[in-house]
Amino acid sequence: MGVALLALTIGFFFTGTVLKWDQESFEAVEHNIEISNLLGTFGTFFSPSFAAGIPLLTRLYSVHVSLLPLFAVLLLIAHVFYIRHFGISPLPWKRAGASQEDEKKQPFSTHLRRILGYGAIMLVIVTTLAVLFPAPLGPEPIEGIEVTKPPWPFLWLYAIENAWGIQWLLTASVVPFVVLVAIPFIDRGEERDPRRRKAIVATFLLGLAILFALTVIAILAAPQAHVGG
Repeated sequence: MGVALLALTIGFFFTGTVLKWDQESFEAVEHNIEISNLLGTFGTFFSPSFAAGIPLLTRLYSVHVSLLPLFAVLLLIAHVFYIRHFGISPLPWKRAGASQEDEKKQPFSTHLRRILGYGAIMLVIVTTLAVLFPAPLGPEPIEGIEVTKPPWPFLWLYAIENAWGIQWLLTASVVPFVVLVAIPFIDRGEERDPRRRKAIVATFLLGLAILFALTVIAILAAPQAHVGG
C-alpha cells in the first residue's frame, strides 16, 4: 500500500506539473508520448489516436482531478484498515526475540489523532512555502525545441536519459518500485535494529547515494535534446 501511495503521489506531481503548460511541461508530455510509442498498445493513453476528440492535456487534467484522487482515497482507506487490523509497525530498535508484551501498546485512535495532527502541521508548512515561494511558470511552449530540464524529483532520470537515451527512462522509473516491493520478501529476518542489519541499511544508503549522484550530474549538465533524436 505504501509503494502504491508513493506511485500515486508521483502521478499527482507529474500531472500537476504538466497542467501549468509551459515549456517544461510541454517537453515532459513529449517525452511521455515518445515512451508511449515505444510501449505500443500499453502506451495507448498518450497516443493521439486514443480519444482523438479530447486533447491530451484535457485527459491529464481529468486524471489529476478525478482518477488519482479516487485511487488515493481507496488506497488510504485500505492502508488505515491494514494498520487497524495488523497494528502499527513496532519500533525499529527492538531486538529480535523480545516478546510483544515488552512493547508499549496504544489504542488505534491515539495513532489516528497523531496522523491527523502531524498531517495538519505538514499541510500548514507546505501551504506557507507554496505562498512564499510559488513554483515558477516558464515561457509559453514552443514545439520542436528541447531546452529545459525536468523538476528536481526527476533529475536523476534526466542523467540516465543523457547517458543511455530515452528508451531507458521507463526501465529506470520502474526499477526503484520493484526493489521497494521486493524488500519485504528478501529481508525476512526478525531483527529490526538498524545497527544489526548492516547489509540492508548499506544497500539503502548506496541507493540514496546513486540517486543523489545522478541528480548532481543532471544539475551540472547542459540541457540536451532527446525527443526525435
